[in-house]
Amino acid sequence: AKLRPAFKEGGSVTAGNSSGINDGASALVLMSGEEAEKRGLEPLGIVRDSAVAGVDPNIMGIGPVPSTQTVLERNGLTLDDIDLIEINEAFAAQVIACDRE
Repeated sequence: AKLRPAFKEGGSVTAGNSSGINDGASALVLMSGEEAEKRGLEPLGIVRDSAVAGVDPNIMGIGPVPSTQTVLERNGLTLDDIDLIEINEAFAAQVIACDRE
């Protein structure tokens, strides 16, 4: 089925190839283990490391793969050591591509 353009006649943006228009909110509190202990709080997770990666524009959206590989290698980990991964990408195709890698 062919979806009609969302914004202008003849346009290429459709409901099938773009993210939804949503409102949302979230909050995150980061602190050291020492500060959490001082406040009597039990940490829910640990930020151990981070990485940034650039990729060829022809494969845009695959950036989480090399950055994840970098963090895993630096810390002597594999994906089996990770409980949960969030890939915060706008399009499902990007997440599928990352998942396959």
